[in-house]
Amino acid sequence: FCIAPIFRAFRKAEEDREALLGEVEHRAGELEATIHSIADALVIYGPDGEVLRLNPAAENLFSDDSDDPDHSVAERLEEFQMRTPEGRTIHTKESPVQRALRGEATYGTVLSMQRTAGKTIWISTSAAPIRNSGGDITGAVVTFTDITPLRELQAELEITLHTISHDLRSPLT
Repeated sequence: FCIAPIFRAFRKAEEDREALLGEVEHRAGELEATIHSIADALVIYGPDGEVLRLNPAAENLFSDDSDDPDHSVAERLEEFQMRTPEGRTIHTKESPVQRALRGEATYGTVLSMQRTAGKTIWISTSAAPIRNSGGDITGAVVTFTDITPLRELQAELEITLHTISHDLRSPLT
């Protein structure tokens, strides 16, 4: 009985394992760099809605100087009062996160969120489920784009148009 072929097979398996581990580490580094470089807020949720990862843009968007420093960003996300543009409150089960965790993808959903300091921020959010190779939902990825400046500009434009319309009607009458 010769042990050399078994030893060579073991060594080859170890080399293959090391190569695969190197590839996994490389891909993980790429993913981390990608997540951190995205300008929009990005949050990855686990299957129970827990925050697994967020990028620096999400930390900036969801932090507030008046926030309790003991609250995590995940806790602050839960505290925001989300509303539709019409002012209807979005309940947790209707949120883009929960919809994605049920398997539904959403794109460009516009919502307002009330910060603890009283300031309203407007966001456009998109969400999608994360599925494993068997098709089971293992989490959700959600992006948040701060569109507050656009909403403010739109409000100014509406005021300007109203003023011009009023000013033009007065001389005509």
